[in-house]
Amino acid sequence: MNFWAKTPADGDIAVTWKTIQTVLDHMRDVGTSFQVLTNEIWPEVGSYLVSPFADRDAGTSTLCVIAASHDIGKISPGFQAKVPELCCELENAGFDFPPNAETMHGLTTMEFLWRYLQRFDSLDQSGMTTVYAQAASCHHGQYINL
Repeated sequence: MNFWAKTPADGDIAVTWKTIQTVLDHMRDVGTSFQVLTNEIWPEVGSYLVSPFADRDAGTSTLCVIAASHDIGKISPGFQAKVPELCCELENAGFDFPPNAETMHGLTTMEFLWRYLQRFDSLDQSGMTTVYAQAASCHHGQYINL
């Protein structure tokens, strides 16, 4: 099942499954880019970011997942409904698009990540659960307070 993440910037290009980037592809791109940036280009930043983790390798992997998950809120009815021509396939698969569904994918992302990250005791005890969830979800310049 595909969920869209990015549509063509050029208004003259038709929005179809062949002209968009899926959420999964976008998340892979961002997670890989984050890994390269923090391991190869700015390793001192990477070291700082993984410092709350007991195990550096586990911390690096977790931060790559957090970075990749920055748009996981796009897999939601409110966001997907923004492009009605792509909803048909999802509706046929049984997905519902309630009219009052949250449309701010950053808010949905933050709620998901905050709940997910609470599973890591070292993050929760250091207070970083909220910091990482907010950092990932405000990537479009909208700070969301928990």
